[in-house]
Amino acid sequence: MKKLVFILLSISLLACDKKKNTLKPDLGTILPCFEQNNWNIQKLNSYLSGSWQMNRAFGGWVGEMNVENVKLRFINNDSLIIYKNGTALLSCKYHIDSTGNNLYAVVAGSSSQYTSGRIMYCSNELVFNSSYVDGNDYYYAKVSN
Repeated sequence: MKKLVFILLSISLLACDKKKNTLKPDLGTILPCFEQNNWNIQKLNSYLSGSWQMNRAFGGWVGEMNVENVKLRFINNDSLIIYKNGTALLSCKYHIDSTGNNLYAVVAGSSSQYTSGRIMYCSNELVFNSSYVDGNDYYYAKVSN
């Protein structure tokens, strides 16, 4: 009888369907999409210009994270303002630098977790990708030019 209960319990646990995380990013799709566009620093500056609202966040170790009310504003290809909950958190000069292999990063006068890592842009989504070094990935949607 104990064997039967154990077998039934095992089968029922295996049959449970875990909810899929539909928001989990597919960097395997975003990176090739980004690479198809033959990016350069001038082109990236053009696409970055404007305001971006965070819409997804993932940690290299923790998975999906709470989305914070963070907005990035890139101005005149050299100024960056980061807002959190409507208040300016950081205002500084920035430039885009090549990190090799046709990838780029924002180099800012002050560091911020919200803009660290490689820049990827695909289908109107801006990604700051640091999960490849156990950091976080932040995803933004453009809200204005």
